Amino acid sequence: MQRYVRYLQIITILVIITLAGFVRLANLGTQFTHVDDIGVAVTTLDREEKFFVHLEKASHKLEKKFNIHLVPLKTLTRWNINDNPVKNIISYIPNKIIQVHAIPEIWTYAPLQCAFVPFFINSSQSYRDIIFWGRFPAFLTSMVAIILLCVFSIALYGEKRFFPYLVAGLALFSFSWMHIIYSQQMENYVSGLIAIMTTLIILINIPAIETSRKKIFLSTCLIAFVCYLHYQLLFFLPAYWGCIVYNLYLREKGIVTVIKRLIPRLVVFSILIYPLIDFIMARNLGERGINWNTGPEKEFFFNILSAHGLLDRITYSIVFFTKNTFIVFTDLIAFMPEDTRFSLIIGTICFCLAGIGLFSCFRSTQHTKKMLGLFIVIASLTWIFLVLINKITISPTRHSLILLPLIIILISEGLGLAAGYFKRDVQSGLSISLAIMIIVVFFTNWTSVSKQRLDHFDEARIAQLLQKYQVSTIISYGWTWNIDLMNSISKKYNYGHINDCDFKQFDLMHGDISSDNFNHRAVAVISHRHAPDKRLYAIFKEQFSAEPVSTVYSDNIPSAKEIEFSHRTKNGTNGYYFNIIKTRSIPHNYQTNLNQNKRSYACK
Repeated sequence: MQRYVRYLQIITILVIITLAGFVRLANLGTQFTHVDDIGVAVTTLDREEKFFVHLEKASHKLEKKFNIHLVPLKTLTRWNINDNPVKNIISYIPNKIIQVHAIPEIWTYAPLQCAFVPFFINSSQSYRDIIFWGRFPAFLTSMVAIILLCVFSIALYGEKRFFPYLVAGLALFSFSWMHIIYSQQMENYVSGLIAIMTTLIILINIPAIETSRKKIFLSTCLIAFVCYLHYQLLFFLPAYWGCIVYNLYLREKGIVTVIKRLIPRLVVFSILIYPLIDFIMARNLGERGINWNTGPEKEFFFNILSAHGLLDRITYSIVFFTKNTFIVFTDLIAFMPEDTRFSLIIGTICFCLAGIGLFSCFRSTQHTKKMLGLFIVIASLTWIFLVLINKITISPTRHSLILLPLIIILISEGLGLAAGYFKRDVQSGLSISLAIMIIVVFFTNWTSVSKQRLDHFDEARIAQLLQKYQVSTIISYGWTWNIDLMNSISKKYNYGHINDCDFKQFDLMHGDISSDNFNHRAVAVISHRHAPDKRLYAIFKEQFSAEPVSTVYSDNIPSAKEIEFSHRTKNGTNGYYFNIIKTRSIPHNYQTNLNQNKRSYACK
């Protein structure tokens, strides 16, 4: 009988994991894009196309920095490798290294956050294939994170007791819309889930790790390694090292001995983490945590100066942290549309269960649970401190996704304590019932939510329209880079970007755009953010000495659906604005100033 129960448990877990994989794969190539998503692919393919240019630049940088001569590298940059398989193979590794390095160099992503994307995409793929395969590493990362949650539960509760604690939490973790959305984005914020889950697994195994110097060394190296997966794991280091000190103190009962045991691993960790810290400092990334994630009305930005008087500031702080913590909590675990009565009830119950779970960790006689509770408390205080000094926000955005495993673990622990008065079979049945409820509710809304998130950009249809209306030039605006991934279009037409900010930056991507391209010619303007407006036409006048005459084709699909799950954020919607306009030249009043292949990311 016991064997059949174990088979049922395994089948239940496998069904949840399989369904989780299905919902992620189903929309992997069709969920709408964002510049932070496809920008990873654009950067990768740009480095692939201009490999030798970037390789020579890299060799010059290395020579200057280390005062060495890289003759073999320079020789490789002068090779013409077209149709030469041997030289293509030789150039493959440095090509991929340059692509992997370029992503964190240009974007604000950790060095290994998007490291696998260049190995899945290339310039010969179609737009839809690039989207699918560029996101495939994020899909794999998400599935690994789901498996790691299972590993964590088994390690914490034991093989005989883990199931009631795991299954409902596993369903909640797997079918969280925020988790699903970012398992379908190239910027791979779900790498933070692997980073934090790895840290937690090491944490609850500390008593066993402390028995071997080899295990101590390997665990220290692993913690340093996962910091390269996601910058936000650095915020959890005070909690991790605090737990290490706590565990050592309980074992050694002496501060001097604790320090002696602690120093070697801190030295190893510091050496391994130094390149990452140096990279962060060099790029001033510590000052770039506050941006659009403050909310449309800055409601997620802690601004104590907006309150006057001591009492008002205390009230403001309490309301700010309570309200925004609840919003982040409920949006992270949401498996149904937000702000419905049912979602509010479920969110409130889960919020209470998480509080019970934290209480349960501290009242437990199990040492690892106490350390888990201590870790969460120190991590929470660290997060609050960073919010207070305006380094980060409390917002329902991808920047909070790394908190999801902690929330799920606390809910599972709280649910286990609440159901602890029942027999184990009843606990398992209750947990399975809750998992089924989560999955059923999710799939009830899955089709409608997915439909709102479908990508409107269609390479074949756009190519057909461009040919039909004899378009000479394509202008993307509003941080819309989809055309960059459509090689049948971007390499055939004169093409460039106008990026939102002050509407004064133009980036020429292909061809030669001048006022002649606008003299009684058809020009396509395309964006995912908004329809053509006066700002766009002003840059036509300033940059190209041209003005619109008439619109010959228009396909505008406005959307309020944000790239984040929550409607409370503003970072880009699933809009589609494709217009073909007739233009004419006007007398030259301005000097054309094109910035060839340069991009500005500062004001996204």
